[in-house]
Amino acid sequence: MSVYATSNFANYGKPDKQEKQRKRFMREIQSEYGAHSSELKNYWQRSNSWRNLLVCSTKEERKQIFLDYLDMDILQTASAKDIDEAFEKINPYISSVSKRALLSFFENQDAVHKAMGAIKTVRPSYGLTIYYLAQDILFWESKMFKINKCPAILWEENRIELFEIPCEDDDHRADCKQYHQDGETTWLDREKVLNNNKKKISKFGLRRKKFITDEAKLKELKFKAIGNLISSLKKEPDYSYDKLTETLASIEWSHPEIYLKPDLQELWKFTTEEKAFCEEFFEIYDVEVHDNYVLTSLKKTERSY
Repeated sequence: MSVYATSNFANYGKPDKQEKQRKRFMREIQSEYGAHSSELKNYWQRSNSWRNLLVCSTKEERKQIFLDYLDMDILQTASAKDIDEAFEKINPYISSVSKRALLSFFENQDAVHKAMGAIKTVRPSYGLTIYYLAQDILFWESKMFKINKCPAILWEENRIELFEIPCEDDDHRADCKQYHQDGETTWLDREKVLNNNKKKISKFGLRRKKFITDEAKLKELKFKAIGNLISSLKKEPDYSYDKLTETLASIEWSHPEIYLKPDLQELWKFTTEEKAFCEEFFEIYDVEVHDNYVLTSLKKTERSY
């Protein structure tokens, strides 16, 4: 059994338990014949649950989903003036997201978005930015990949993109689908043009899709830590609302020490996997905590994929 040879930091040294299936799958999607769902089930049963997550939606499909599901009331006023502008701003972030993942996100977030819209009616400045909506979508998609057991090597950092067509093999099931590789998303840093002189620079470490999902995961762990801290404080004899607010306000939740100290992790009740994520996050990213803001960037010693 070989180990992963990948640019994804998290996979270094991990055994590739699905090497044979993965190599066959990659060989098939790069061939003229493609990978057929009727045949895939014989050598890679689990692929039934995740392969369509790698099928990219068209721009027209993504826009139609936004027209059908996005409530403009959840966005901050400055984010976009209408649905068309909102879509064009968010589209670069979600160009690789499948139709299945987009529909799942909006259907599962419907109650949350309605609540946000209701809050915004009394607090006009409240709402999501385009960036945080994109973060929510990409993080939801990453959860779908994990839940459906898609091998990380196919979607983390170097994302395989597939397209799906009807099967033309008469010997296969009527519902058989044929998959081909459409491309590979390397998820590079977004480029910025300087002073209209057409010179481009990378926004090193920022806006990377992997960074967006990493950032969202850390935010999820922060809320878990806050919830467990509140539960712990309520059990103390001298508990009071004032003590609770004072304690929460005194903690800099963006500081690496909050997540890396073993005794604090026990207080947060992080799982082994969550502890490992925190350690990896602060190995990959630099976090600078300032008075009014926090700056997170990819460490310059890490590869720019």
